[in-house]
Amino acid sequence: MTPKASAIRDPSALVVSKEVIFDKMLVFSGYPETNSVHTDRAFARARGLPDAVAQGLQTYAYMCEWLVEYFGADWFQGGRLSTAFLAIVLPGDLLQVKAELTETREVAEGTEVTVNVWCENARADKVAAGVATAIVR
Repeated sequence: MTPKASAIRDPSALVVSKEVIFDKMLVFSGYPETNSVHTDRAFARARGLPDAVAQGLQTYAYMCEWLVEYFGADWFQGGRLSTAFLAIVLPGDLLQVKAELTETREVAEGTEVTVNVWCENARADKVAAGVATAIVR
């Protein structure tokens, strides 16, 4: 049985929160890579940055975590995410992943759901944003 668009959960009710920790940044950045603004704090500062900068992949992963929580197994059956990285993320930043529903459409396999999803810092600045689509069966 195909879910009706009216049965789709409100995505604004789900928030994933993350604290960016330098040691976790290293996991996303190919540590022990040296001379990198992602893994070497002194190197980043010498290039005019306030600190080492998290990889875009890290915020992308946080958005994917949100999508898995929201769509469940349906995300793994052809979910798509297009993302833009908008601002730097630094160690100690507190991030939240949020989303809003933009469209539902009945298709043969179920309900195609499209959301705007973003990752914002504690100042409510969007550091990454994108559009995700998955079919809810």
